Amino acid sequence: MKQIVCPICRSERVFHYTDVYVVRKPVLQEDGSFELLEFETEEYQEFFKCRECGVMPWEKELRASAIEVSD
Repeated sequence: MKQIVCPICRSERVFHYTDVYVVRKPVLQEDGSFELLEFETEEYQEFFKCRECGVMPWEKELRASAIEVSD
C-alpha cells in the first residue's frame, strides 16, 4: 500500500471531500419552534484537498506523489 501525500507540501493531510446541498422544509412545532425536515439532498462536487497548504490536486497528481509505506 502507498501513502498519499500532497504533491506540493508533501503533507499526509490530504482528504477527499464531497460538497452537497440539503433542502429542508420548515414545519412549526406545538411550542412555536421550527423543525427542519430534510426534503432533498444532492451532491454536486467531489475533490481532494490538502489541509496543510490548501492545494486541490487532481487524482493523477496524487498517484504520482504516493510514497511506499514501510511496516
